[in-house]
Amino acid sequence: MPADKFIVLTLVFEQEGDVWTGLCKELGTAAFGDSIEEAKEVLRDLVELHLNSLEDVGECENFLKERHVKVFSVGSRRKKPADVSIKDSFPLGSFITKDRFQVPAYC
Repeated sequence: MPADKFIVLTLVFEQEGDVWTGLCKELGTAAFGDSIEEAKEVLRDLVELHLNSLEDVGECENFLKERHVKVFSVGSRRKKPADVSIKDSFPLGSFITKDRFQVPAYC
């Protein structure tokens, strides 16, 4: 994956009983774990797998465009993950983070 291109995705984590669930808002990728740390690690791994799988079938660029996910270059002015918008609605008690992910070479 090129180190010069990235996307910023919203990851939302909730505790449901003894299990933590995680959802990537833009991609629809979901995961769970026994702890928030495990849920974060699994979700990040699944997001990367999702992006690489889309690239393998030549659909990464179209998929991101359909979901209005902007691809940034390292030299762009917006290098840091953006703050969560106040208009976004998430369940009370959710843990929300914006994470950067490198995109596949031809995405």
